[in-house]
Amino acid sequence: MGKDLKGKEIGAGIVQQPNGTYFARFVDKFGKRRTKRSKKLQEVKQWLADATYID
Repeated sequence: MGKDLKGKEIGAGIVQQPNGTYFARFVDKFGKRRTKRSKKLQEVKQWLADATYID
């Protein structure tokens, strides 16, 4: 589980970087690492859910 800068759990595969942006990544079925960065946590969570569903 990833954590934000205050130590709060924000979900698996998601972390908050020191500059405040959120970073999500997962490995697709071909072994390629997919990543997404955004300032909004909801945007990153939605992308991660959609990308893993499509994969």
